Amino acid sequence: MFGKYILYIIGIISIIWIGYVGMDIIDKENQFSPTTLFGEKDGEILIINRLSENPFQKTGFETTPENKKIINALTPWLGKDDLIIISKKQSHIFIDNKENWTKEAILKLFKNAKLPIQFNQFKSFSSNKYNGKYAQSILYLSTKSVVKSKNKFEWSIHDSKASANNVKFNNNQFSITDIYIKGDDKIEYISLTSNISKGKQIEDEQLFSIALPNSISNYHFYEKSFYASLDSRFKKSPLNEWIENGFIEFNYNNNKVIISDYIDGQNPILVLNDLIQNQNESDKEEEGEFKNIQLTKNFPSNIQEGFFIKLMDDFVVISESKNTCEQVVADYRLGNTLALKKERLNYFYSDLPQKVSERYIEKDIKYSKTRFKNKIFETHLKAKEVDANNPSEKSSISMQVGLDIEDFIVLNGKGNIIILTKNGELLAYKNGQKSWHKEIKGYPFGEIREVEINDRKNYIVTTSKEIHLFNKDGVEENGFPIQLQTNATNEATYFNNKGTNCLAIANEKNELIIYNFKGKIISNIKSGLTLIKKPIDIWTSKKIMFIGAKDEYNYAMFNLVKKKEYRRFAIPTNTYSISQENELVQFAMESNDLVKIDQKGNKSIVKSFPGGKILKTSFELENPLIVIQAGNEVIYMNAQSEIYTRQLIDFGQLDNVSISENYGAVYLSVIDGIGNNIYLYNNNERINKKAFDGKHIVKTSFYNSKTLVTTIVDEFIVQYTMN
Repeated sequence: MFGKYILYIIGIISIIWIGYVGMDIIDKENQFSPTTLFGEKDGEILIINRLSENPFQKTGFETTPENKKIINALTPWLGKDDLIIISKKQSHIFIDNKENWTKEAILKLFKNAKLPIQFNQFKSFSSNKYNGKYAQSILYLSTKSVVKSKNKFEWSIHDSKASANNVKFNNNQFSITDIYIKGDDKIEYISLTSNISKGKQIEDEQLFSIALPNSISNYHFYEKSFYASLDSRFKKSPLNEWIENGFIEFNYNNNKVIISDYIDGQNPILVLNDLIQNQNESDKEEEGEFKNIQLTKNFPSNIQEGFFIKLMDDFVVISESKNTCEQVVADYRLGNTLALKKERLNYFYSDLPQKVSERYIEKDIKYSKTRFKNKIFETHLKAKEVDANNPSEKSSISMQVGLDIEDFIVLNGKGNIIILTKNGELLAYKNGQKSWHKEIKGYPFGEIREVEINDRKNYIVTTSKEIHLFNKDGVEENGFPIQLQTNATNEATYFNNKGTNCLAIANEKNELIIYNFKGKIISNIKSGLTLIKKPIDIWTSKKIMFIGAKDEYNYAMFNLVKKKEYRRFAIPTNTYSISQENELVQFAMESNDLVKIDQKGNKSIVKSFPGGKILKTSFELENPLIVIQAGNEVIYMNAQSEIYTRQLIDFGQLDNVSISENYGAVYLSVIDGIGNNIYLYNNNERINKKAFDGKHIVKTSFYNSKTLVTTIVDEFIVQYTMN
């Protein structure tokens, strides 16, 4: 009888145990099912498949402060293969331990994490704001504020072999992105569903690297149809109408720039003109300014202020700053592009896939997205430090003039230039940005001359019709410009006559005209010469102030005070004057000899220079010098026929040469007229290993322990910086 009761008791216990185990399984499959616990109320969830790869920190997933605190405390004590699910918006966490949880195991976990814990009833406990429940291998933590979603979603399509999965809920739908962590510096994402319905794969490196300045530090490429899925405004904009493949956004000189390609035969300027029904005929189909047009949801930032656009061969450059557009075009014309600088090219394009629908690089962020067969493939990298170019420390800056350049003068500092164009325009740049511009009458003669008047630097420019005297800000001095009664034939010469500032010039009547600074003619001397092209000479000798001029064959001297001819003598063709120590001397080449002519007309041979020629008179230093080329040698000589400096060059076609001094060191800059290369020499040694591009004029200056080499490239002024 007693044995019978024992069997009954065992049977009851077995039924209770079976019921308990069954309920535990049901709890795990229903109450603790992730598809039941998480949904739309969470916004997003992160499923961590392998805690060992640290996806919570590496993916930058955002969650609630409560979740972040408890996750940081628990994860060091969880198994490396534990599965964890974290909500973005709600404070609840799901942990699958792979092994069954026990009360002892949970106590140990929370003790190691230094978190308080109090068991309440069957398989439940509390810790700070969280309530905890567990069944078999599942541990679920939640706060009272958690609201369960009504809809149940199945995630059977996510890849459990991924490091993690990001699930996003929206409008009764969900999308899953599988995350693959490839070491410390690389993460790959594959979105299995997406609301981006279109997108192609483009090799943006081949398409755009030749057009982008090599100094940029950020980069954002979009393929056309891919971006249209993201921006409804773009779909209706003229930018979408002309683009063939895609566009790049980047910052340049603190201004946003867009560069796009365009469909062959589809002129973007005409597309924009048609949009605003511009009735004004324009002779410029390569550039324009447009207002009240939105190109993308973010550009322009103010449609009333609009944007500027320039065509650049097969590309379109757009910015809210006209000067920025010009600078980008200048870099393109000069070859300062990513395609020609390997290290910069690798920074933007290596490691990430070649064909992409989107590519983004900025500071420590680097990623690409590629749409393929209704999936979005993403690759994220930890960007390494950018290898160049703080814009203020770029190796060169370019200033687009847009016109043929006659001359320029370099002011103190970087990017500070005054420019004279061949068609008679003056413009200036300050810190590389255009600061002022003015049109002048007539065609220009000679160079921009710097003169110091009343301890202030001023600049003289002569045209056939006017003489201008202005300061660095372009402001004319009182009495200027002087309107010439008869067209000039040479550039004005400044001199001071007993405290009176004067300018001397020759005109088409071959008269020597002296003006004071009020524009009044104070002397008019008939020279008896023909076509005086070279500047007039003014000097004092034996207390007499002389004025002298030359045509192709004769030189005439006049007593300036008495306005009478003092002496006249024959000179060789192409004679150059310099005055020094109360004496005027002239130099010319006859056969292979350099000859010197004094102010009495006496001629003497200085030295034989086979094949030699005089290049110019140099006024770049305090005392004027004659510049001679003899074979592969450049010689600077003073009025006493003493050689100031000489330099061997390794090419023969010399286009231009200039000289400068810095703390006693003499620098010679020369242009190879065949290769259009600039070389800088000091103490008979070339100091720039790589030649600079340049034509026609080169000038060297110094600023903040740096050497600045300024020249012309097409319609640009370019200033290179050397340490």
